[in-house]
Parts: sequence; C-alpha cells; structure tokens
Amino acid sequence: MIKQRIIIFQQGQQKNTEILEDSKNFILLNLTIKNYIMKIFAQFYILGEQSKQLVEACGSDSVLLLDSRLNVSNCLDIAHNHIKMLNNRLGKNYKAYAIFQGKTFSRSERITSIYNI
Repeated sequence: MIKQRIIIFQQGQQKNTEILEDSKNFILLNLTIKNYIMKIFAQFYILGEQSKQLVEACGSDSVLLLDSRLNVSNCLDIAHNHIKMLNNRLGKNYKAYAIFQGKTFSRSERITSIYNI
C-alpha cells in the first residue's frame, strides 16, 4: 500500500489529508466535506403580536432544510407546499417564507424576497 500526503486549501484554511492507495480504492481520510457545503433553507415568518409586522418564527418547525442541489424556483415551491401543510395540518399560523443560504443559520443571507402565502 502506498501512502501519500496532500494539502487541501479550502476557504483560506490548510488541511492535511492522507490518501491511502491500493490497487482499486482511494480512501480519503480526515476531511469533513460537510464543513464546506453551503446550506440552504426556508425561513418561515409570523405576525408579531404587538407590531403586527412579519418576524422570523422560532422553533424547529420555523425552518425547512432544503437540498442545496435544487434551484431557487424548486426551493420556493417546496417551501410554499410545506408551509401550507404546516398551517393546515398542524394549526400553525405562518404568514410568509423566504429562502436563505449560508454556512450556518447565523451566518446566512436571504437570497429571495419574502413571499406571503
């Protein structure tokens, strides 16, 4: 078995990665792909009780993780159908939604307008 060391430069960070090679397989070790994938999600909105303005809802049902391989139009369709299901079946009172993209929830940006239902 042959061992090789390679260095991966990703987003300004250097990572040493070891590749083990045998006759048929390459195995990549010590690299977490999930740290480099942009996350895309739908954020749902409710009306604030006092302000009557749209505010981001809280809780596990207030966001919908989406497949980042989908285009924005498909993400909007999925979010729209999901919010209608939450409102009809679970009695939620969501009023709008938007699509966000980023590395984490707190480090994301809205990539669409806010759509009312």
